Amino acid sequence: MFRRKPLHQELKDVAWTLQLALTKIQVAINFVRDREKRRSFIMNVTLITAVHGMPVTPDMMCNMYLNDALHDIKKAKKKITKIINKLRNRRISLRLMKLLSTVEKEINELESLSKNPIGLSEKLKNIIGLIQDLRLLVELEVPT
Repeated sequence: MFRRKPLHQELKDVAWTLQLALTKIQVAINFVRDREKRRSFIMNVTLITAVHGMPVTPDMMCNMYLNDALHDIKKAKKKITKIINKLRNRRISLRLMKLLSTVEKEINELESLSKNPIGLSEKLKNIIGLIQDLRLLVELEVPT
């Protein structure tokens, strides 16, 4: 079925990608919400880069991290869709397929939260938990 990796490893990779996205979102939130870090960034980076031509602001860094996190989410979405498409022809438990479909639906809903990093991080934590449950279910039910 999976040429290179077993299903639980594929799910582990998806969870890892989403964990990276969550970390990037948390860094982006820190650029915006933490006053001390924001002030330090302005003093140490923005002023120096402004002297050299293009100032790099905390808002620019926040947007950069958010865009990168959204790219990671799209990669995870693509991997989950591939996994579901490959598993449709196999005999697997209905519970496993339902949980995979739930994860796919939840990831699809993340795109609507792209302007709200705090809501995005909360939803992402829930999805990572679902994928961890899914991995445990796969290890128990599906022989590799």
